[in-house]
Amino acid sequence: MSAEAHLAVCDTYRRTLPEESAPLDRHRTARLPVMTTEEGSKDLERLCIEAADALQGFPDLLRHGEVIQFQHEEHAARAAQVGAWLCAVHTLAASGAAPQSFALARTVMERWAIDSVILLGDRYVELYPNTTQPDFEAAVRRWAKGELPSVLERPELDPKGRMRIVRRGLTMGEDDGRVLHPLYFETDQYDPFFGAPNDQPDLVDGSLFGDPQRTATRVRDRYRAWFQWSAVLESLELNKLIEPAHRVQLRTHYRFLSAFAHGYDAAHRTLTPTRFGSTYSAQHISKELAFLYSAQFSARYLDALLRMADREPRVEVDERQWLETLATDLLDRSRHLWFLEAEPTLYDRGQELLDQAVKSRTWGARHDPMSLAVEEIRYYRNPLERLARLHESSTEIVTGFTYLSPWLTAPPGG
Repeated sequence: MSAEAHLAVCDTYRRTLPEESAPLDRHRTARLPVMTTEEGSKDLERLCIEAADALQGFPDLLRHGEVIQFQHEEHAARAAQVGAWLCAVHTLAASGAAPQSFALARTVMERWAIDSVILLGDRYVELYPNTTQPDFEAAVRRWAKGELPSVLERPELDPKGRMRIVRRGLTMGEDDGRVLHPLYFETDQYDPFFGAPNDQPDLVDGSLFGDPQRTATRVRDRYRAWFQWSAVLESLELNKLIEPAHRVQLRTHYRFLSAFAHGYDAAHRTLTPTRFGSTYSAQHISKELAFLYSAQFSARYLDALLRMADREPRVEVDERQWLETLATDLLDRSRHLWFLEAEPTLYDRGQELLDQAVKSRTWGARHDPMSLAVEEIRYYRNPLERLARLHESSTEIVTGFTYLSPWLTAPPGG
């Protein structure tokens, strides 16, 4: 789809908002209050649309110096792609096409995670198979003496005989702090269309690649090393972009969105109107969840772009204050998703108390949910079902815990 077509889609959705939805002030500085009313939902939608516009227009916000760094233009172009995808997520969610919006949101999630490493990462892992114990010990001695300056951590040897080395990203040959993560090049070189090794005898044009099966094996290994979700999570953690405890959160949301990307029956059953027994419709809940994902991914992508601009080689970004405030507002309005550094809600605390009571068979025990440390509260399984229950007040028979939902206004008609 062309850039003009993407903008047309955004404009079409923008016209579905009420007339009183005036454009937000790009230079606002006050932090917006968290709102969970219908008015608050509209505010969240407007912020998400603004963020998608900002990402699509990010190439125009860069102000290069005397030398234009090619990677800055590449980063901005990738940001514009994400903005276009987010625009499509909004349009699908607003039209009632929740499964399709979630499926596309998985693409956005992958790009946010991978691009965060590209924009901010400075270390990566190399594995050396069939490493002998003497070779490993020699590598450790060289590292301890400072003879391996690009190796940032003590080498490790796993039970399979693979030596794991954490290296610094690729430098420009000058000691000026400029580092490019290998993923920057891998995203350009990876060919997702080449096919599996076993398929090569049945595919034409193989002679152009010498030994196509060997090439296909390298392509497959490259995917597993850099683009498989487990590898992406390892890169995020290695570069200190997430905490170890965040892995289960990212796996949960990736699994949820993947269920819609694959079209599983269970995913579609989740969206049936009577699934939750809620006064809010399944369409309302699913639309809100789609925008919560949009808010989180767009805010974090904008933040990564701004932090990238402060790294060597630096680049100026116009309207930076607006972008920073926009990212902050998006995270603030979507913090009840409990994503990464956000804290669990009172409802999540009540669910942990309930699960503990059932496991220990302490029926009727009364505990203060606020007495639980954040580390004690385990993560939820189904984001959509949890969001629906967040909208409803309830009293749990087993623990006596009463949850009063902040969604106090009457639900919309849809």
